[in-house]
Amino acid sequence: MTRQHRGHGLGAALKIANHVALAEHTNVERIYTWNAVENSWMLAINDRAGFATWAWVGLWKKCLA
Repeated sequence: MTRQHRGHGLGAALKIANHVALAEHTNVERIYTWNAVENSWMLAINDRAGFATWAWVGLWKKCLA
């Protein structure tokens, strides 16, 4: 995605539309999603879609020589 396409709400609209379609056609009661804490754009989309923070997960990596 190029920078000129950012900020128009396409990602939010697509994610929310998919969840609405899922709810209309299945018995799904719960959806989990996850994002890196530094991904403020997607965290804002999740907030707009009605998600609530349930847990924080930390991962660490060490490369050995």
